[in-house]
Amino acid sequence: GYITLEEYQGAKAEKVTLSQSSAQNDTQRINSWYVDMVIEDVINGIMAKYGYSRSMASLVLYTGGLKIYTVMDPDIQKSLEEYYENVKNFEVQNGSEVPQSSMIIIDSKTGDILGVAGAVGKKEANRIQNYATYTVRPAGSVIKPLSTYAPALEKGIITWSSIYDDTPVWFNDIKYNTDGTVKSATPWPKNSNGIYRGLTNINYALEQSVNTVTVKVLMELGLEESFGFLYNKLHLKSLINSQTLEDGSTITDMDYAALALGQFNYGVTVREITAAYSIFANKGIYNNYRSYYEVTNSKGEIVLQNKYRGEAVISEENANIMTLMLQNVVSNGTASDITLDAYVDCAGKTGTTQSKFDNWYIGYTNDYIAGVWMGYEYPKPLSDYHKNRCIKIWDDVMYSLHKDDIQSNAENKFDIHQNVIKYEYCADSGKLMTTACRCDARGDRAQIGYFIKGTEPTEPCDSHVLVNYDTELGGVAVGECPAENVRRVGLVAVKRNFPIQIYITDAQYTWQDIGVYTLPNTSPTLPFYANLLEPNTYCGISRAELQYNRACKEHFNYFEWKKKQENAQQ
Repeated sequence: GYITLEEYQGAKAEKVTLSQSSAQNDTQRINSWYVDMVIEDVINGIMAKYGYSRSMASLVLYTGGLKIYTVMDPDIQKSLEEYYENVKNFEVQNGSEVPQSSMIIIDSKTGDILGVAGAVGKKEANRIQNYATYTVRPAGSVIKPLSTYAPALEKGIITWSSIYDDTPVWFNDIKYNTDGTVKSATPWPKNSNGIYRGLTNINYALEQSVNTVTVKVLMELGLEESFGFLYNKLHLKSLINSQTLEDGSTITDMDYAALALGQFNYGVTVREITAAYSIFANKGIYNNYRSYYEVTNSKGEIVLQNKYRGEAVISEENANIMTLMLQNVVSNGTASDITLDAYVDCAGKTGTTQSKFDNWYIGYTNDYIAGVWMGYEYPKPLSDYHKNRCIKIWDDVMYSLHKDDIQSNAENKFDIHQNVIKYEYCADSGKLMTTACRCDARGDRAQIGYFIKGTEPTEPCDSHVLVNYDTELGGVAVGECPAENVRRVGLVAVKRNFPIQIYITDAQYTWQDIGVYTLPNTSPTLPFYANLLEPNTYCGISRAELQYNRACKEHFNYFEWKKKQENAQQ
């Protein structure tokens, strides 16, 4: 119906001539990554709206005289293409194989895709693999704010100062000796730095990407709640609810390794997970990403329309608190190599997948959200990179996009919602500070956090305990230490039981009440309360030659302790 019968017969009667120069120009013209992306998006849009097959939708796109109005920012697209064409930006010093990478930049307020780079090097063909839009990869820790912390914050499960124990969640591959005792076991999960820290607040857990805390928060949130939040609210449609493979086995991304640590069966695209971060950058509103806003035919009639679609997913206050925590990732945490934050407020999250097959960084300013991925086409470890290279790529590109603000010293800072307040809390309990908190053996434990009014701490710390400590010889005073040697220090009441010994940073500052009847353990490498433990169980120790919470052996008299025990029994 595009032409009349007369027009058809007239065109058929015309002599056909081939313009060779024109044909040569067409074959030599290489589309940008952005044009390739738009072509795919329009074809998919036509298929979805009109029910066409892919071949029919492609025919309409190429022969239908369509006009496509994109949302591309030409300057941003040019900047991205120039950076990604320069292979030196991705090389390692030893000259080994250069990995692949992709990057996408989205308007934080609208979801408009402003620029995209689909691979490293000069683009030499059309419709080739685009690692930003259609390749899926496991997300690693960039999933944590989306899958766990944001929904848990929104449901009131956690606040900035909520405390979780950074210790193994469970133990795998347990092997036993012939007497039934545990010979070996593998703690799960492990943290990327190989360290268990102990009592940890949510801000620090996100800042330093602590795996154990993420899993424990997810256990409270629930797998279905987390998966539904990602799939239905943030539209991460690449995730797998349930899929049966050819061999009859079933796979799913609804498990702890996938949702807490980003160890998906296949993964997500850079585009969809970068767009998901709009809930933090845009006051809790998810923006559906788009590469075009309208398609018309040769008559000017609208074929496709891609209107702005925003959906409130979390509250503006919680989005603000998440941004403040993700800002700490840049200023103090795993993305501290970023330099742009000296001029412009930046927030974001790093990610590294199992065996270091993939690196990620997704970050944002007031103006842009940018996601970067790096890895090999056929996954293998990024062993030549000692740091997450995505951080530098993001910093380089985003620095160039904000150079006008930097040169003019324009203020570009995140807003703090009027309903979000600063409040002091104890780093080990998340509650109000007490004298014992300020006398902690490590120093004053006060920290400042951000809370929605009404959710700030109201109860005093119940974790810290004031303990007599022999400062001259070292050790908890379990006997008659000279008064001049003794001062009151704060230790933290924690109970832990493991099948094998675990090294935990704060273990040497923990305390348990041994009462009158338990004999103090006087080994300098164990806590004074170690005799409370059941046989073949362990409470964790710190990597120190002498444990701070050891007993003061020099001033402990067994016979005096025995006498006190007998008197107590009477």
